Amino acid sequence: MQRCILIGAGDCSVQKIETKPEDLVIAVDGGYDTCRKYDIVPDLIVGDFDSAQESDMPQIAEIAKIAPDHVVVLPTEKDDTDMLAAIRIGLLEGCQEFRIYGGMGGRLEHTLANLQCLIYLKQCSAVGYLMDDKTTAFVMQNETVWFKPEAKGFLSLFSLGEKASGVTIRNLKYEMQSKCLLFLGGISYFYYLSHIRVGYVFITYMQIDSIIVWCILTTLIAYLFNKAYFYVVK
Repeated sequence: MQRCILIGAGDCSVQKIETKPEDLVIAVDGGYDTCRKYDIVPDLIVGDFDSAQESDMPQIAEIAKIAPDHVVVLPTEKDDTDMLAAIRIGLLEGCQEFRIYGGMGGRLEHTLANLQCLIYLKQCSAVGYLMDDKTTAFVMQNETVWFKPEAKGFLSLFSLGEKASGVTIRNLKYEMQSKCLLFLGGISYFYYLSHIRVGYVFITYMQIDSIIVWCILTTLIAYLFNKAYFYVVK
């Protein structure tokens, strides 16, 4: 499964952004500056460049001149955000797993828009992770997420509709069996992952399309993904 690594212009405080040679790496607008800070050469640069650093624009223009296929200039007036436009490109390239760095912090509406991107990816039968140094968010729909015993941190679940039915949690500090999560203004449920056996969260639905899972983990997310602390089972 080819991965798409999306690097946006929001806060990015991870120690390292892990990439593989086969990954599709896309710098999204001002995320090009973040790529430079992490010594990452993106495969594509996508955006209308309203958030790009002025000092980066000559280099982006030079790349566009030498390799025009590597720069996608978007109109400033459009329906999609730059991040969503980049996601659409990744989907067209056959990517099924998307990791978004630099997608949180800064302007609240940008963070909310990126959370909506996770829902869009789920609707496209792909999986997306919105990642920071100690936090990752993803969307579940009729599936199971397993946490390995070494996982440690906090887990929050949010219903994305009126209610999410059939929520089951096993082998975490607090468990539940086929409960219903309601759409509330705050954290619906809050769980602590510590000294667990293999734990999991299982979600089925009656009247909702998806649920968002917000994990606050005590180790760097880049490290956690390398160690596969949790994984999704359809």
